[in-house]
Amino acid sequence: FLNRVEFGIIRVNMVNLTSKSGFLLMGFSDDHKLQVLHALLFLVIYLLALTGNLLIITIITLDHRLHSPMYYFLKHLSLLDLCFISVTVPQSIANSLMDNGYISLGQCILQVFFFIALASSEVAILTEMSYDR
Repeated sequence: FLNRVEFGIIRVNMVNLTSKSGFLLMGFSDDHKLQVLHALLFLVIYLLALTGNLLIITIITLDHRLHSPMYYFLKHLSLLDLCFISVTVPQSIANSLMDNGYISLGQCILQVFFFIALASSEVAILTEMSYDR
């Protein structure tokens, strides 16, 4: 804070030195019980998706009869899906459990980058699968 006296009048020049670059994510509800319910629901769905994708990857890897191009692409789609949901869902669960829905600009850019990169990879694999048909 800078204080100056000019002609008997006090002028206060205030300088704000705080800077936050990020986003405040709005939740589904302001009620903490509903936020915990939301987090639990998303956690169960997330764990089911992780389990299903890991099961597909494990079965295709272990069974030698499934080492054909179609199953190769399905295994990689499962791996992409595993990474794809791991980009956004944990942040959503964390924001629901904590009353702070803040995400920094760097985290947001990184999350969007991985989201777009994984979506592009999925489109490329689906395109390759259509040509393999």
